Amino acid sequence: MAKLSRKRTRYLILLAAASLIVWRGWPVVWIFLGLNLLVSSDYSRLDEMVPPPEKPSLTLLGLSHPMDEPGKLANELLFQPRRMMHGHGFSPASRMEPHLESIAGILTESSTYEPWYGSKLCGGFHADYCFRWIQEEKKWDALLCMGCHEVILFHEGRSLRCDLSSESAERILSILDVVDPPRRLP
Repeated sequence: MAKLSRKRTRYLILLAAASLIVWRGWPVVWIFLGLNLLVSSDYSRLDEMVPPPEKPSLTLLGLSHPMDEPGKLANELLFQPRRMMHGHGFSPASRMEPHLESIAGILTESSTYEPWYGSKLCGGFHADYCFRWIQEEKKWDALLCMGCHEVILFHEGRSLRCDLSSESAERILSILDVVDPPRRLP
């Protein structure tokens, strides 16, 4: 009887561990299947998607790139504090605070965005940063991929994938080089 109880205890521990891994790891499946990139590229809606001209109320730092560092990404998703936004994993970005107004000044201009021209050869869109604006209970999110100079905008249940203009991408990168140099991608 004691052996059965010991086996059952092991089984329950393994089941609990597997459940925890599945619960924490579901975003890995979401990310690797590209389900987090099922967004619109209808550029005619740009004006309604651009965030309001104010400092973002929330800034998050993207997790490791799934193609460059899959093991590190799995570790971050499973074992480190994280927040999921639109199918992308993030952690707090505390060093951004002094530079938020500069970045917001770029991301809240319509001229920052250009129509999305398709997937780049950099390993695919990976959200390096998430900026959120909240105004009168309305939310705008901008997810930036600085490797391919793309952004996905979210507002009121809609999404829009755009490219950043070359000038805007360089302006943002010049700020990020000061704030977070290791995150700068080619």
